[in-house]
Amino acid sequence: MVIPSFYGEQVASIGFQALFWVLNMVISVIGLFSSLYLYVSHDDLRHAMIEPGELSESLNQYLPVEMALSMAFLCVSTLIAPWWVMLLALPLAVYNVVSFKRKDHRLHFLTKREYKKDFKRLEKAFLVKSVLYGLLLAVSLVYTVMTLCDWISSISRSGSRKTHRS
Repeated sequence: MVIPSFYGEQVASIGFQALFWVLNMVISVIGLFSSLYLYVSHDDLRHAMIEPGELSESLNQYLPVEMALSMAFLCVSTLIAPWWVMLLALPLAVYNVVSFKRKDHRLHFLTKREYKKDFKRLEKAFLVKSVLYGLLLAVSLVYTVMTLCDWISSISRSGSRKTHRS
């Protein structure tokens, strides 16, 4: 089975497709954990387990990485994934572009009152992002396994052809 790309034809060999799917899986795992970390940090702030300055520092440190990961997933998916995987990744990438333009990754606050206007919006965004990254991880995992099975079977078929010719 050959997994077609967005364009309906195989763009890369099965080995490269497997590597790209593994890359997408790694991207989605890192994105999932970073968005979950930021979501849990919001909950920690609500329960006074961390200070607002610590959350501000975490947002400034991890949010640009998470934004870049969503764009990387979309770019890799453009090369190898079916169209519907791109449709799953597109809302996340678009939201992150809008957030980047809004400078959400540069929020600075020292008190809860300073962050109050953005708290609910970002907390909900990190929850939705976590769900989307989980979904993208599941899709990447399934396609990684399918592509690796295809790759292994194509290697074994080419190996058996060589032994039959001898």
